[in-house]
Amino acid sequence: MDKKNNLIHTLIGVALFFGIAIVGYFAFKKAIIVFSALNPEIAAGIIAASSTVFVSVITVVCRKDKSRRL
Repeated sequence: MDKKNNLIHTLIGVALFFGIAIVGYFAFKKAIIVFSALNPEIAAGIIAASSTVFVSVITVVCRKDKSRRL
């Protein structure tokens, strides 16, 4: 790979990183607004359920990756 292609890939990676960071910021900001308007018990239940699903997905992905390496 030459330096020009390497520079283009680096710039694309940086642009993607900042794009995802900006979208994440606005999604987090919107989630705070939505959750602040909810009943605290309902918001806590939604957050707990979301966290459980997120951790389960991450665990399965990590296990698949680890089993693939063995």
